[in-house]
Amino acid sequence: MSSTAGIVVAFVAMALFAWIGGSIFPISGNASLRETDQIRAAFEMAGVGPKLVIIVSAALGALVGGVLAKWLSGSRGPVWAVALFMAAYGFANAFFLAMPPVMLLGAVVGPLLAGMIAERVVPTRALAEEDEDLAEEQPLEAHRDEPL
Repeated sequence: MSSTAGIVVAFVAMALFAWIGGSIFPISGNASLRETDQIRAAFEMAGVGPKLVIIVSAALGALVGGVLAKWLSGSRGPVWAVALFMAAYGFANAFFLAMPPVMLLGAVVGPLLAGMIAERVVPTRALAEEDEDLAEEQPLEAHRDEPL
């Protein structure tokens, strides 16, 4: 459940970052980019800025979604589910837009690095906390007279 919430939030955050970045680095003056060929042609002519916006927004989305997933679950697995999903999305998007190989690599590495950061920012819920709860329920003195 936390992975799903993280992925949804990652896409919303990515769209927000892409919208902000797209207003700073617009792709083209033509707003009617509705067909695949038009989109690819616009990106081939675009500078580095619009291409970086797509890659960075995927990484920032993975960071936000990964932090939420770890906060909700307390474990590392959902963070990596979000990061891997966003890396796959970034790869597909960069591949579809025919970006240079370096940017294609960045579309994969960015979300994975964001996953590493998200994993380290939010602390993992330690099993020691659960053990302390069990120790409070059954103190050691109650079992002192039992044979080994």
